[in-house]
Amino acid sequence: MNPLGPTQSLSDAARRMRLYRERRRRGLSCIKVQLRRSEVDGLVACKLLEPTEREDRGALAAALHRYLDANPIAGRRW
Repeated sequence: MNPLGPTQSLSDAARRMRLYRERRRRGLSCIKVQLRRSEVDGLVACKLLEPTEREDRGALAAALHRYLDANPIAGRRW
């Protein structure tokens, strides 16, 4: 059910703002990252990414998250 009522809906901008605020509350930032071919090759070599997923942005993001989880910056563990 829509909390705004049956005829009202969130605009795309309002939806993005809601997601942004939720990420900020959780201490997350959303950024774009450019990966070099050699870095993608490294994710494949570490078995964090399947070779067939090299062009899949979602798979690349997930592989990069797995890499960062396994190699925390400044020794921080989640």
